[in-house]
Amino acid sequence: MPHRLVAHPKHVLFRTIRLRDGDDSWVHVTELASSSGWGEVDGEVTSRTSFVLKTSGIAALHLDRDGSLVDPLSRTTVTIDGTHLAFEASEPIELHRESSAWAKGAARHDGAYKQGEVTGPLRDAFHASLLFVYGADDPAQTRANEEVARAWAQIRYGTTVSYPVISDAEFYARGEPLANDHALFLVGNARSNRVVRALEPDLPIAIDGDAVTIGGKRITGNQVGAAFVRPNPKRADRYVVVVEGVDALGTWRALSLPDLLPDFVVWDEQVAPSRGQILLGAGMLRAAGFFRNDWSLPDSTDDPLASRPRPGAKSEYDATPYLP
Repeated sequence: MPHRLVAHPKHVLFRTIRLRDGDDSWVHVTELASSSGWGEVDGEVTSRTSFVLKTSGIAALHLDRDGSLVDPLSRTTVTIDGTHLAFEASEPIELHRESSAWAKGAARHDGAYKQGEVTGPLRDAFHASLLFVYGADDPAQTRANEEVARAWAQIRYGTTVSYPVISDAEFYARGEPLANDHALFLVGNARSNRVVRALEPDLPIAIDGDAVTIGGKRITGNQVGAAFVRPNPKRADRYVVVVEGVDALGTWRALSLPDLLPDFVVWDEQVAPSRGQILLGAGMLRAAGFFRNDWSLPDSTDDPLASRPRPGAKSEYDATPYLP
């Protein structure tokens, strides 16, 4: 209790791994250099008209002109990682990296990019307003799709949340657009879920017959499935999450995923021991990782520990569920 927050600090030392948590006092990180790495800013107001910053892992940021620290009506100079830049009073203090040097202005990108509140990882989507849509187009998968959707829509640890959960048939009957105001949480493969079918040509992971296809690879096995998050191809400022299996059991096995997940995961029955866990633990994945900042797949998607089976007692949830 003797500690007090300084409302207008001259010196800010700030680290973040998520843009959702990219703000500290007058420093606002808008892009990270790596989709899975930490960014750090060590900044100081050195006079009423100047800032000095050192950064690591930061691709873009902007600074506030805090009237308690700087003169908002004067020309402001910024020295950042050895680069000297000047901003007129009418210019926002926005900076981005170009190669190894810093430049004035916001970064420009062609296509979707990890920025703002659409950056992943998978469970970051739960910060958004979600609409769950399960596939009912294939009777053999409908029950599994619905129960998986309802399970993911339940928040544990004493928090009560009531997300809307509807079928793909209801989605279209209500006239819901693919460019939805909600983030879409889609359960079921393209054979069973018409919304997944409509978006799948623009998605990097898909079900093809008895395999999950990712980065030109086909992953087959028992109870194979995939889950991933990315911008909605029809509305880049909203998430779409897809949870799908090659069949009903592949989708059902998504209930064995642990709490902490990257942007995408591909599993089979060997993920079973991870159910209810924070981390993967004794379970294994077939592929996993973070999309790059431009939402493309990384060079490697393999689980680096998959070739070394991790011992662990079989979970009580390891039995194959009964599906009529």
